[in-house]
Amino acid sequence: MLSIVQNNCKAFADDTKILSTIDSLNSNYNLQSDIDKVCKWSKEWSTQLNVEKCKVVHIGNKNPEFDYKIDSKTLSKSNVERDLGIYIQSDLKWTTQVKNATAKANKMLGLIRKAFKYPCSETIKLLYCSMVRPHL
Repeated sequence: MLSIVQNNCKAFADDTKILSTIDSLNSNYNLQSDIDKVCKWSKEWSTQLNVEKCKVVHIGNKNPEFDYKIDSKTLSKSNVERDLGIYIQSDLKWTTQVKNATAKANKMLGLIRKAFKYPCSETIKLLYCSMVRPHL
């Protein structure tokens, strides 16, 4: 499937992304054409695209933000998407990623504090390294 699209296409398991720089109306048509090709490919291979899960993230301030369609259904636009555990924002800032990571880490710290009343320093270090740090 990756060979049928003109733009940069990335696939991991059942997740596929088509990446394109839209600098003209022609590049907009090329991206829509690639979406149509992937849709046609999925029908030929008897797989269904879940249009509700398909999103468009417009990155950059000067992006014309064209609408894209799958089977005449307009794809929803998103300002933040999670990809392999990392939150990507349309303005390329990290605020959502940092906020979610600190919330998970603080939750784990709260669980550790609640579970261990008087832990020794070695236990705290071990718990922190194994349960809190992976979220940061």
